[in-house]
Formats: sequence, structure tokens, C-alpha cells
Amino acid sequence: MKHQGSRPGAGTRRGRWARYALLAFVTASLLVVSLALSAPVTLVSLFQPLPPQIAALSGTAREGRAALSGGIALTWRADWSGLVRGRLGADLVLVGPETRIDADAWAGLGGVGMSDAIGRAGPELLALFPEAATCEGSAVVDIQTLRVSRARYDVSGEIRTRAAICRGPGLGEVTVPPLLIALGAVGDGAEARVTSAAREPYAEALLTPDRRARIRIEPAGARLVPGLPSSEPIELELPF
Repeated sequence: MKHQGSRPGAGTRRGRWARYALLAFVTASLLVVSLALSAPVTLVSLFQPLPPQIAALSGTAREGRAALSGGIALTWRADWSGLVRGRLGADLVLVGPETRIDADAWAGLGGVGMSDAIGRAGPELLALFPEAATCEGSAVVDIQTLRVSRARYDVSGEIRTRAAICRGPGLGEVTVPPLLIALGAVGDGAEARVTSAAREPYAEALLTPDRRARIRIEPAGARLVPGLPSSEPIELELPF
């Protein structure tokens, strides 16, 4: 009995069509991404109300600028190199009257993150937080890593502040000494430890992926805030 095989060249044609289909898919995907990155960034406001801290947007998702409260501007430039890993990166620059911070940021299916956030922070940054006290001072920022996902927070680095004079509702005028804020990971959460320049502990806060903040204020830290009891540590747990 004569064996009936596939026609000569059929497998080759199927392989060729598979390659064509894959090439078409990749080309279409890159076209969609390119169009999305080239669209005016102001389209975002059509689908999502902008936070009150954002005064204006210009440019595109590929390269643009956001004017923020306090005379601050955030500019970005997209980085395509991570697209093959399902990650879109961007170079960020935050600039204000006394602020200049450069950072690399990324977003993907695994979460969002930032690295090498280095520079100086001026008092105008507090304008981004409506309920924050106003302070006359500055800080040096050196954050190596910041990653946020659904199941884990991860951070490393430090922030060093200079002596500052702060004012807030019910506080009057408060003199704050130089502070060291050390950032690190604890389990699945991110921790900030606040100490004096001489490493005397003032406070610590742990943020967890279930959106809880565990805060401990040491007596030395409480004494910096008028009205806070300072006979023993204060511990709080709050949602955020």
C-alpha cells in the first residue's frame, strides 16, 4: 500500500506563514505602543481627573512636562530599551526653585519602581502635600531603589535634612534639627527610620502591601512636636 504523506513544501509554507504572522504581530504591537507614546498626554484628563497638585500637562507620554504646585516641574523622557521585558522606562527630572532630583523610573506588569533618585529637595516640595507643615530648610536625597507591587514594597537609600524651621496649624514655630531618614525593606514592607544626625532614634514607620502604616514615635522625637506626650514611645497603626 502506498503511503500518503503531506505534499512537498507544505511544512515549509506553514513555517513561512507562521513567521509572517509573528512579524505582523510584533510590528502591530510596536505601532500601537508608538502611537500611545506619541499621543498628547493631556488625553489622560479625559479619562481620569488630575490630582490638584498638577496645574498643567504638556507633551506626550514619550516626552513631556507636568507643572506642579509650588513652582515645581516634572519632565520625563521614555526609554524603550525595556519593552522586550514588558517594562516601559523613563528618565525623570524634578525641578523647583531649590529642588533638582534626577531619577530612572519604570512601570510594567510586575509593578512600578524608581532607582537612582539623587539630588536636593527644597521646601517647595511640601506644596505637593496640602496638609503638610511649611518648612524653611532643604534635604539631600539619595534613593537607590524603590519598588511597589501588589505583594511587596522594596526601598533602599537615605534622605538627609538640614536644620529647619517649620510652621503648621496648632504647632506655632518649631525648630527641627538635622535629620537622617534611612530607607530599607523589612519583610514585604518598606521602612523609614528617622534619627538625629548623631543617630539618636526619633521615629520609624513601616508600610505594608495591605496598605497599613505602623508608626512608632520615640520620646526624643515627640519632644520636637509641641503637645505630644514624651514620657514613653507612641505607637500607631493606620490605613493609608
